[in-house]
Amino acid sequence: MHPHHLMRITPVDKGAQGYSEWMTWYWQNNEDEDGLPQLQYSIRAHVEVINVEDRESEHNVSFTLHNEDIESLIKNAITGMRHMTGIKIKPVVLRRKAS
Repeated sequence: MHPHHLMRITPVDKGAQGYSEWMTWYWQNNEDEDGLPQLQYSIRAHVEVINVEDRESEHNVSFTLHNEDIESLIKNAITGMRHMTGIKIKPVVLRRKAS
């Protein structure tokens, strides 16, 4: 992340045998009275935004988010960081050269 930040995203939920899981599963009732409930999921993650220039880790921020997909989760993490701290971070995209 730019400027001078790293975003670490880890799963929140613990599943069978203590393994970490990204998704929370739940039943959503159908709006139609005769419809069967639908199995749905959301991605739950712990987000840490780390200032790599802060040796004491005083300005690191962490929070939990849940969204329908990982792309939305990352976007909301960036927006959340801006709302909580006023710091505007943006992803650094590295592209591979074609062989």
